[in-house]
Amino acid sequence: MPDISITDQTENAISPAINLAKLSSLYRYLKSEILHLAVLPDFMDRKDKILSKAATQPIQFQASATHSFKLGDTQPAISVAPSAKAVISVNASHGSSLFDHDAFPPPYLVAANTAYVGLIFDGAFELDGSASAGDFSFGFSQSSDVTVQYHKRFPLGVAEPTLLTAVSETLSQYTIPATVKDLTSLGVQDIAAISGSGSIHVSGSVDVAASPNPLASAELPLGAGEISVQAGVAAGVLIGFTISCTYEVRARRVDSEIIELTIARDKNAAYQVNGSASGGFTAEFQDQDLLAAVMGAISKNPAPGERVFAGLSASETQAIISAIRGGIDHHLKASLDLILSAETDDGVAFQYEIRPALLNSTSIAAVNRALHGDIRLLNAMEASAKGGKLADGIAVNKSLLATTRDRGVKLNLNLLGILNFASLTDLVRHSEVFTDEVSGDVTIKETVSGNSISALSEPLDRHEALRRAMFDSVLTTTTYRAGKAVSLSNLNCEQVHFVVNRKTTEATVAQYLRWCVNLSLLTPQQQLEFNQLRRGVESTCVLRTSFADKDCDSMFIDAAGTSRPREYYLEIGRQAMRASVDPKNSPNDQFRLKILDVAVWPRAIALGPVPSLGALVGLSSDDPRVALLIGDVFLIAQWADAMADAGVQVQAMRALVQGSDLSSVVKNPQFQSRRDLLQKKLAGIVKASKVRFAEPWGMICLHAAASSPHTVSAKISEGALSLDFSPNRGLSSDSKEIKS
Repeated sequence: MPDISITDQTENAISPAINLAKLSSLYRYLKSEILHLAVLPDFMDRKDKILSKAATQPIQFQASATHSFKLGDTQPAISVAPSAKAVISVNASHGSSLFDHDAFPPPYLVAANTAYVGLIFDGAFELDGSASAGDFSFGFSQSSDVTVQYHKRFPLGVAEPTLLTAVSETLSQYTIPATVKDLTSLGVQDIAAISGSGSIHVSGSVDVAASPNPLASAELPLGAGEISVQAGVAAGVLIGFTISCTYEVRARRVDSEIIELTIARDKNAAYQVNGSASGGFTAEFQDQDLLAAVMGAISKNPAPGERVFAGLSASETQAIISAIRGGIDHHLKASLDLILSAETDDGVAFQYEIRPALLNSTSIAAVNRALHGDIRLLNAMEASAKGGKLADGIAVNKSLLATTRDRGVKLNLNLLGILNFASLTDLVRHSEVFTDEVSGDVTIKETVSGNSISALSEPLDRHEALRRAMFDSVLTTTTYRAGKAVSLSNLNCEQVHFVVNRKTTEATVAQYLRWCVNLSLLTPQQQLEFNQLRRGVESTCVLRTSFADKDCDSMFIDAAGTSRPREYYLEIGRQAMRASVDPKNSPNDQFRLKILDVAVWPRAIALGPVPSLGALVGLSSDDPRVALLIGDVFLIAQWADAMADAGVQVQAMRALVQGSDLSSVVKNPQFQSRRDLLQKKLAGIVKASKVRFAEPWGMICLHAAASSPHTVSAKISEGALSLDFSPNRGLSSDSKEIKS
């Protein structure tokens, strides 16, 4: 039988051998013959005092193991060395927090006439060769340090124990929460916990809101007939994810029947979410089931699976499946990051009420797995849970999976060319597909025009090409919609601008916030309040805005029904460019700002994009910086000309349709001729466009031209920090909310 005792620093026992009659966890899991807990003189000075006198305020006594000892199940796994931290904690202060840290709340407050004595050991996994910790891993990485602690409750008053007696009894009943059997040894209000770094495994099902973004390619004729897509929900998509973090498994006996099991992450430490999704209705066809579920959700007339895949090679089909999986993973992770970083989150990922007397073999297995960081069996029970009851003896108080399910996952699908093919199946057969790693959007883009984005090998080139393709398609689609050449019923068309900066600087942050001001998401005063992004690390910014029919109309037609003049677009372009330049961080932008001044601008436009623009801002015509001024004037003037020209075509189309339903005029030869003319005009505009896409100048211009609809949003991310903006709520983040 192991020798467990409390000694002084010279290893002289100061208490009788520990009573192991209750077969504590130490007795079951101790793989060493000796566990001597050596205490220091400050403990010795108080050992014979009753608890309320020994600890008039919360106190900790440092101790040590005089010999290394090992804990494990079938074999030694966790080693506690003499040099490792060992602490005796005593707390008899009514209303104070039981724990002296806030990493793993809730804190548990000490009740009146109650004291807690805790023993805390720091250990490490110590395994030989390829050995595994097996059932004693708790889901922690074998390179992780481990903290084991047990806090036993003692009543104060009559028969109040001395400090030494209480510590001896705590050792004799020491509980390590490795199995349900261990939990049953807890006394009422006793707490046992173990913490370390590893992965919490979660799986279940969520509804994926599939949001199609139907867009046209300017280079192809429009298709005939009604567009066959709609917003829909792919229900019950199976997801699995792990949260790699420092976490704690904690068990507390609430009363004689109930044990509260909590799995909480350390809020002060970094975490990483790794997600995976599958539509696994059957293991054999789970990927195609996912594709069928998503395609079926957005298709008004869903085709059988074999028709969706008709004409596609196995590699092409797998590319679409991989893109959809990637998009779901991205948005799942974004949703989890938001949940995990929320200020109101108490760090508790999962919490259950366990009634050991009611458990059966299935529920015992599920709880045992949960004690080791694997929540998947309990997650499976959630799907059919009623009123929080998962199974006999198990009820859920809080579940990260349930919170994720309530939020849902949105999948954005950009369908570039769907208006040219009309049929989703036809688009899929003539397209490339990819997931943007910054926005998480899945883009299915036609390749009949010969333009392929996925063929670009450099990520920055792909980003630039995708931003251009999106802008061109949004411009084309809004023009068609304003001209009544297409009907998209209740679907908006969305524009997205995204950027990633590998090394965030002061100028980077200023740039992001300036974009938000330009899109009316922040006021200039609010812009000055933000300094939350770390410098020198990777950050991303994703801007979104969408346009309904009325917004498309407003881009080209004024309230009187007249096409908007060139001057309207010139002023929008000037203001958008003026708001985009950064004279503080770029000396050249000081000259760009001058040319955009309201007093100088009319003369600049009158001169046009020529070297003599330099004289307007004090530069000679041969100064290299004049090229920047020429570029700005040319870009704004070209965009204004193109928009005004498109507006004339839009007005002519509207006059032809005159409020008739599209289905009644689509076969009219005059309508078809006018629509073909509009298509060719747009193709020419897109081909000649010199809009720059490193910044969202084009998006800001379209948004302003559409009378700034309140459909715009922005998300700035750096690591786990996410700042989300919308026009109605200003900024929401893990630390602050500002109302616009």
